[in-house]
Amino acid sequence: MPDKKLQLDIRIIKFQDLISRKPDKPFGYYGLGVQHMLSGKLNMADRLFTQALSIKPGYMPAILGKLEVLLAEKKLVSAARFYQKNRVLFSRKKIYTTRAQRITGSLYLGKFFYFYLKSIKSVFVFNETIGALQRMFIADRGNPVV
Repeated sequence: MPDKKLQLDIRIIKFQDLISRKPDKPFGYYGLGVQHMLSGKLNMADRLFTQALSIKPGYMPAILGKLEVLLAEKKLVSAARFYQKNRVLFSRKKIYTTRAQRITGSLYLGKFFYFYLKSIKSVFVFNETIGALQRMFIADRGNPVV
């Protein structure tokens, strides 16, 4: 059985081939973006999700992928704004909202916040940052990013 890096490289090659065969379909760009996100190349993944959205603006998997990239880059305000902008698309199906909540929950339960909150000084900074974020989006209680 090939190792995970080799499997990831094979999937990247397959999605690149799909893009070359069907450049007008967003799925290839989305799939390649997911593979780059798995390999830790968030900037490349963001560009590919944006490319998929330029082909089909309401393509929900790419919107979820872009939200996940924003959260992985710790851009909470941008993620909250992005969710707010696409709120109608998220509310069409409950699974989209559930996935956004899982992405956000995994961020808040992850190692980033554990290490971030180790010192008492960072607790005050964290509370101030989250408080400011919540004040910005106070009217939107359904936004899972906040």
